[in-house]
Order: sequence, then structure tokens, then C-alpha cells
Amino acid sequence: MQDIKLKSAAGALIIGKLEGFGPSAFAKLAARFETIGALLNAREADLTGVVNITQRNSLMISGHKDLMRAHMEVTADFDRVIDMGAQPISIFDDLYPRRLKLIPNAPTVIYAAGDLSPLERAVGCVGTRQPTRFGQVVAANMTKMLAENGFTIVSGLASGIDSIAHREALAANAPTLAVLGCGLDKINYGAYELYGMIGDSEGGMVLTEQPLGQEADRNTLSRRNRIITGLSVGTFVFQLERDSGTMHTVKYAFRQGKPMFVPVIPERFREEPENNTAIDMANMKPSDFARMCDWKKEYLDAANESSLPSVADSISGKDDYPRLIERLNALIQEGKPEENLEIEQVATFA
Repeated sequence: MQDIKLKSAAGALIIGKLEGFGPSAFAKLAARFETIGALLNAREADLTGVVNITQRNSLMISGHKDLMRAHMEVTADFDRVIDMGAQPISIFDDLYPRRLKLIPNAPTVIYAAGDLSPLERAVGCVGTRQPTRFGQVVAANMTKMLAENGFTIVSGLASGIDSIAHREALAANAPTLAVLGCGLDKINYGAYELYGMIGDSEGGMVLTEQPLGQEADRNTLSRRNRIITGLSVGTFVFQLERDSGTMHTVKYAFRQGKPMFVPVIPERFREEPENNTAIDMANMKPSDFARMCDWKKEYLDAANESSLPSVADSISGKDDYPRLIERLNALIQEGKPEENLEIEQVATFA
């Protein structure tokens, strides 16, 4: 155990299992100590100023026992994850998606299966679980176009729009990533067929921040949405209700400074309630939209500071596709995240 690097996935998870040690404490320990062994051998003076008094006392009194227990638990979990064809990845690892590193509250560790390199051209595709016929057709057509033009489709493996997006990518033999709101061993039965199709496809990827045994709930599904937008160069929102889970995706995209896209809604479909929010996103200033939706301060502040003319860019159909593709390619080329993440950034993760 003494050779386990603190910045590795194993090191991060071991620290995370200690009572009272969150991402901020992990960041400070990883900046000070290279390995778990070095932490075990630390003196009280070495820990002073690195962690708080309660954490320091915990490490000094029962640190060895607690770290040994955590190491055994993490090792067992690692074996199970690997048996499932996945691997744990630390935010400090080269395999960690570079775009995801830059978002607020980025996951310290992710569990991923598949080749993640196609995520350089990732776009998010999200929406309601109960789309209308119009929503189904628009989502299918636009996702197919994106897949055929070399973009990786990222979605959340839910029913409705998510499933349409994944299936269109698979039909086009394009890469697609399912971001889960649960552990790899807790896939919802209704999504298991599509999950298997993604896992069996050449460009299929699966990713979650949730550990084995974690069921999906409202909180984990909401946090999943920040990963979808964080991985993506832009996010397509096809249909949603103002109080739906997809609205979390909209807020995360906005806070992360990621562009959003919605389809133009033809007059004959404007009476469908599922299209009202997309209409508002295409026509309202961010500050007005945020106030209407009663966003919390962190999102409202971002909206108030925005100079964008509207929340989302509206796509008017096939004739608008060349402009859209050009914009997406320009966004990809604008620059890549830093190769080396400063350890201090991890202190903001939650």
C-alpha cells in the first residue's frame, strides 16, 4: 500500500473513504504527500496547516487502521470494476477527459469503459423522457446528422431523447458515450438492452462518477448532467419542461460557458407544452430566462454577466446544418484545456 500514489484513482478513493475527508482535504494531502506510505509516516508537524485539526487528529490516532481498511475496500472494488471491463481514472491521469477537468466540481475519480479519445469531438444531446412525435423526429434527424459528420454523441441513457440520441449514433457507427447516474452494477433494467448495445459497439463508451453499489437518485442524476455538458463542446436540447431534470443540464451548460442549441419550433408545433422552454431559450436573454426559471444565485449571476443575445442558438433545419457544423468545428479548434491540472483546482471539487 505504501507505493500507492495519492494522485492515482486508488489514492483518491482511499482518502475519500476516510470519515471527514472530502475533495478539498484530498487536494491538500495530494499536494503535500506523494504516496499513501508517506502519509502514514507523517508527523503531526507535517500535517499542521495541511488539514484541519479534526482531520489531523484522526490521521494521527487511527490513520493507519483506517487507511488499511480503506485500502482493502478500494482494492476489492477495483477488482470488480476491472472484471466489468471498466477502469477507475483519476483527474490527474492522462486518460481523464481534458474538457471535463475544467468544470466546477469536476469528479475526482471516474469509472469508464471504452476508448475515451473520441470525446475530443463530443456533443451532448438531451431532452425529455416523453418526447412528442415532433421531438422524436427532430432529435433523430439532428443526432444522425451530427454522428455522420464525425461528432461523438454524449447522453444519459435515459428513455426518450437520450435513447434516441444513442441509437442514432449506433446506427451511424459513430462513437457514443452513456453517462450514468449510478454505479456500473446498478443499471436500470429498462436501459440494460441499450447499455449492452453501447458496450458491444466499437465506439461505445460508458462513464460514471458513482461507485459500485450506488443506485440512481435525483441527486446523482442531476450531477450526471454536469458531466454530460462538461465533456461536450456544446449541448443540444430537443424538448424539456421548465421543472424537468433536463433543466439541470441547461443550468450546468450555462455555468460552464458551454453553448446550447435548440431546434426552431414550427408554428404548428408551438402549442405543444414540451416545446415552450426551447422557444424561450431561443428568444430570451439569459438574465431574463434565469429569473423566469428562478435559478439559484450561482447560475443567476452567470446569466446576469452573459452578453449572449439568447440562452441557446436556434437551428432552423437542414439549411442551417453547414453553419452549425462550422461553429462546432471552430469551438473544437479554439483551444484545448491545460495538459497539467494544478492541484489547487481540485480543492473546488465536490
